[in-house]
Amino acid sequence: MDPDLTQNLLPLLRKLTLERPDDAMIGFILADHLLEYGYLGEAENQFRILEIENSSYLSQAGIARIYFLRNEFIICKILTKALIDAGILISI
Repeated sequence: MDPDLTQNLLPLLRKLTLERPDDAMIGFILADHLLEYGYLGEAENQFRILEIENSSYLSQAGIARIYFLRNEFIICKILTKALIDAGILISI
């Protein structure tokens, strides 16, 4: 993605999450973009907020992705297995 777009998009998404705290989709979009651009700590915080507020499997999958990117494979495996056991992810 264009770096200029990224520099404008992330602040806009951060602002929108503050203006619309009940809109979980904006929070997920922010968390996913933070993850995409390597802001792992901030992405994890955002996913954890969403997980607490929404009990969302999307949040849990995002957190598993963060552990994978950090090479923390045991934790990633545990989280991923829980999602598979819940029928959210399909094991191939």
